[in-house]
Amino acid sequence: MGNPPKWWLIFLTPWFGTKRVLPKLSPLLRQSGPLLQMEKIVFAGWEKDSKITLTANKDYWDGKPKVDKLIFEVVKENSVRANKLMAGEADIIDGIDPNDVERLKGDAKLTFSTSPGMNINYMGLRTDRKPFNDPKVRQAISMAINRDEMVKSLYKGNAVVANGPLPSILFGYDKDLKPYAFDQAKAKELLKEAGYDNNLSFELISYPNPRPYNAVGGDSLATAIQGYLKQVGVTVKITSAAWKEHKENVKNGKGESFLYGWTGDNGDPDNFLYALLHSSQIGNGRLNDAKYSNPQYDGLLMKAQQSADKTERVKDYTAAQEILVKDAPWVFISNSMDMAVASKNISGFKIHPTGVYFLRTLDKTAK
Repeated sequence: MGNPPKWWLIFLTPWFGTKRVLPKLSPLLRQSGPLLQMEKIVFAGWEKDSKITLTANKDYWDGKPKVDKLIFEVVKENSVRANKLMAGEADIIDGIDPNDVERLKGDAKLTFSTSPGMNINYMGLRTDRKPFNDPKVRQAISMAINRDEMVKSLYKGNAVVANGPLPSILFGYDKDLKPYAFDQAKAKELLKEAGYDNNLSFELISYPNPRPYNAVGGDSLATAIQGYLKQVGVTVKITSAAWKEHKENVKNGKGESFLYGWTGDNGDPDNFLYALLHSSQIGNGRLNDAKYSNPQYDGLLMKAQQSADKTERVKDYTAAQEILVKDAPWVFISNSMDMAVASKNISGFKIHPTGVYFLRTLDKTAK
């Protein structure tokens, strides 16, 4: 296993809560019954691209769930999901289109839930090739895009402008971090210094569908970016592909830039700063698709990994983010709010920052 990060201990500890868990599990483990009894809800059926059905385990060791059956139905269009909920054809939806927020909030039969998201929506710049191997060009692109105006227009108050790679709900987030401010005159000046005087063009690869960190989909965002860059003499060719193909395009290095995002797995800054931007995460299916590499940045992350002192880790992460913002391998766009809507006869439903829904306490009463 090599030299695992010290913070792993923080995340392993809750799973070994002997005082709380083992006394309850020990009678079960002494039984000869199937280990399936350890699952409160069990798999019952699957229809490809349509639905997954789960049923309550009546033999669950801690009591039968309150809901007998859960059906996860695949509905790709955000507004169609909203319509089905309002018509009583669904009980809970997520993936809310910003344009549907007000009508959902205005429905007295529904409960609208929101919380800050543990995500980042960004434009990656491939730093290993022209034109983005030049820091001046990367800085110019960041300056040319009015992120405040763009986020307000696209997401209608349901996302906040990102000031760096971390969402505000993570420890290590630095509220004083300042990415390059909107300044198209300065952007033109930097581009000219880099040898591009109204003659820079590049390909931006995108995707059409909404994502948890980008409720309007990549193409709407790409078009907005294209418009801002045109104002500084930059031509952007947008190439859009369905999500599965888009992921392959990103992984295979298509285009000079790409739209992407990330939702955190565990609530630790390392899951963003290391997983997405450390140089060891370049290639082999890993996630540093901007091919960003800075030894000083890498060193700070490795130092933070080997510390169990949260204060020291925050110092290292703050310094690392300052380097990252200066180097500008990404255009930091937004952090989306997590949103979900449920019928008022549903109780026990809560939003979780990872985008995973824990349904153990879910209940439904008669209308």
